[in-house]
Amino acid sequence: MKKKIVIASLILGSLSACCFTAVAADPPTAWTFKAGSAIHSYPVVADTILYFGSLDKSFYALGTLTGNKLWSFATPYPVNSMAMVQDGIVCFESGNRLYALDAITGDSLWSFVARDQEPVLSLDMTDYHHSSPVACNGTVYYGDEWGNMNGLDLQT
Repeated sequence: MKKKIVIASLILGSLSACCFTAVAADPPTAWTFKAGSAIHSYPVVADTILYFGSLDKSFYALGTLTGNKLWSFATPYPVNSMAMVQDGIVCFESGNRLYALDAITGDSLWSFVARDQEPVLSLDMTDYHHSSPVACNGTVYYGDEWGNMNGLDLQT
């Protein structure tokens, strides 16, 4: 009788080892921030600040540790472009304009319109164009809806 119990235990032990898998728990959420609309832009982190745009026509800066809003900047068009941060300046594109803001305060430093013409709504109905700026050696580069590659002095 003991042999049957031992064999039954071995079979049950083998079944439980091969047929049951452990389910890992979801990682805990550190924080959540709710924007006014969908977020399509890639987030960018510089130091302890997270930057991103939203279809609610705002560009946001949040504290990475808390998720608290540090500031937001309103634009006339949705913001889908990825931000670029360099030398204390954050740049992003929205509609027909490239914006440069103080990365800490969100104050406007300058903006540039490549062509003073109303942007044309894209096929996905969420934005006008999605060019994201990049910077190198003090120059910000971004492409616009009219086929221009623009190079601008980061400081001015």
